[in-house]
Parts: sequence; C-alpha cells; structure tokens
Amino acid sequence: MTQSPANLHCKACGMQELAVLPIDNLPVSAQPFIKAPSSTPLSKNASLYLCDYCGHMFFDISPVSYYKSVIRSVSVSSNMTAYRRQQFKSLSLLFDKLPSDIKVLEIGAGNGQYAMLLAEIFPICYATEKDSSNIATSSFKYIDTHPDDDDFDVVVSPYGPFDLVCCFSYLEHLPDPATTLKIIDSLLSPGGYALIEVPNSDYIRKNGLLSEAIPDHLHYFTAKSLLSMVSPTRLNLHSLEPTWSNYILSLLFTKLENATSVSSRLQNIHQSLICQINKLLSLFSPDAKVAVWGAGHQSLFTLVSTSLFLRVDYVIDSSEAKQGQYIPGINIEISPPSILEDQPISLLIIICAGYNDEVVSYVRNTCLPCPVHVYSIRDSRLIREQL
Repeated sequence: MTQSPANLHCKACGMQELAVLPIDNLPVSAQPFIKAPSSTPLSKNASLYLCDYCGHMFFDISPVSYYKSVIRSVSVSSNMTAYRRQQFKSLSLLFDKLPSDIKVLEIGAGNGQYAMLLAEIFPICYATEKDSSNIATSSFKYIDTHPDDDDFDVVVSPYGPFDLVCCFSYLEHLPDPATTLKIIDSLLSPGGYALIEVPNSDYIRKNGLLSEAIPDHLHYFTAKSLLSMVSPTRLNLHSLEPTWSNYILSLLFTKLENATSVSSRLQNIHQSLICQINKLLSLFSPDAKVAVWGAGHQSLFTLVSTSLFLRVDYVIDSSEAKQGQYIPGINIEISPPSILEDQPISLLIIICAGYNDEVVSYVRNTCLPCPVHVYSIRDSRLIREQL
C-alpha cells in the first residue's frame, strides 16, 4: 500500500482516509472485443483507492472511451431473463394502481434487453441510451441521452415524473454517479420507487476478488458507500439485498414526500382521531367507567393530546414494572389486567400498537362482570372489536 494524494477525497462519503492499492497489470478494458489481432497493450498501471470509512473503492482515472454505451449478457442468459421477469412482477405489487398506469424509466438501457422485459409488465416504459436512434424497438420509447449530458434532466423530464426508475449495473461506469442519483430523485414522483443495482463491493472485499477490477468500473460500491452517496437526496431505503450469487447489490429506494405534505397528514389524521374519540365518549354517560389498556408512548400521547384523559378511570398495562406506578400529569395509577374482572368497566380502549391483537384475545377469554364495549386504535383509526 502507498499513501493517497493529500487532496483526494472518497467519492462516496468525502472522507480523506484512503488506502491505495497499486495495480500493475490492470486490463486496458473489458470491451469491446476486436475482430483481429492488434498492437493494443495487454495491461496498464492504475491505483485503486479504498475508503477507510464507507468501504468505497474507486479508480481516479478517466472513463473508458465507450462508457456511454452499455453491453449486457442478459440476452444470452435465460436464467437472468427469468430472474428479471420475476423481479419486475414483484415490483408491480408495490403500487396501489394497475401496472398499465405505472410510468417506468430505465437509465442506461443499452440495446434494451431489460427495458423490453420491463415493458412486458409496465406498458408505459421509457429508456435512456446515447445514440439510441439506430436501435429499433416498439415495446418502449428510447430517449437519446446520457446522464453525463448537460441537458439530461431537461431532455428526460417532459416524459416524467416516473413511478419507477431503474438503473442496472450502470452507476459504477459514471465519473459522477452522485449527480445521477440526484437526477433520479428529481425524476421520481413522491412515493415512487428507484431500483439501483451495482456490483457488490462488500462481496468483492470479503473474498479478495481483485480480478473484479477493470477500468470500465470507476466505482465499487459497498452498501454503506452507496447510501452515503444517496444521503443528499430524498431517496429513502426500502430494501437492500445481495443477489445473483452475491455479485449484485440490489437496493430499492422510495422517494420521500415533501415535509409540508407529511406535516399536514400527521396533523389531519390525528385531528380525525381526536374527533373519533370525542364522538365515542359522547355515547357514554358521565358515570360510565372508561379504561385504557396501554401505558406505552402511543397510549400516553393519545391520552394527553385528546379529551380521553378527562374521562379515563383506569389505565391498564401487562408490565408488572409499570403496575402500581402513576402516570405523570394524569396521576392515574397503572392497574394490572385483572382489574377487568373486578370493576364494572363500560368502555375499554386498547392502545398497544403491535400488541393490540394479543390484548383483544386476552379480553375475549376473560370473565367480565358486565358487558364492555371494546375498541382499539389501529393506524390512528378507532376500530370496534368483536368479542
């Protein structure tokens, strides 16, 4: 190992703590192949930089001359074709609308092998590829451009926004993948999905696969380094998995809605819950006994932010550590579940998030001294439970 240049930063996370691996026999390129022998050099020298923070590996060299063209083996791999068909079908299930209404874009489509498979499921399909005007296709629309073109987003934007953007083993070829990720963010509709796949550098590092190094790939992403590069965007990780014998790192992102929309939703839905609780409480006489099951954070927030704290007589919790303690501000002692068998409770509201079903089952199997109306709060909605 040698020391990296003082002014060189990791191209994923920006840190300067880099190790350097000199490579004296790097192939000059991985493609294209030639039709006759030539005097082309067998190899060249290069330095592979490895970030000590995010694990990103990269070459600080110019891209190969043909880096704007994509060559894939999918057309000769029946297994890959079958895998992609199943993958794209699974993606269609993420949406709450028909596949025929989902607008899809593939960035860096090459001859269109993946785009054709996408179009089998998503008829509204677009794909970008430089000099694509010479490629014949009827199943999807080519957009003749490349992410490194200055007007890439201007050319592509009129066809969007897109519900799904895909980019397969493409980012690693680009000198500036961070900018491409920002463009993907801008092209994606709120709540849309971006499927980003890159060679799995975590696997390469773990298994010492230096033979994976080629000048065609300027970047080798770990899960952490790609997430570092995505962090300035609104792309939020939905799922991450190594696939295809661990050689591919597949990351699915969803685009966050803007903060104003989320703020309005949070406020409006909680206001609706307050109205539901007030309406329910109005159906019971002032002397009716009301109990809440749950002394967790969701229950406490609901108690103090609604009129429920004015009507509640008992707060129940299964945790023995909480029983006998008092809720600050409300000053009600937390009771054990057995209180249901001792007190004539008319209304029970269960606020236990993921434990609601367990509590409902307990109440069903408990001998109650009088009929009780049971409701639970599920996803900010008040639901009547049948006993």
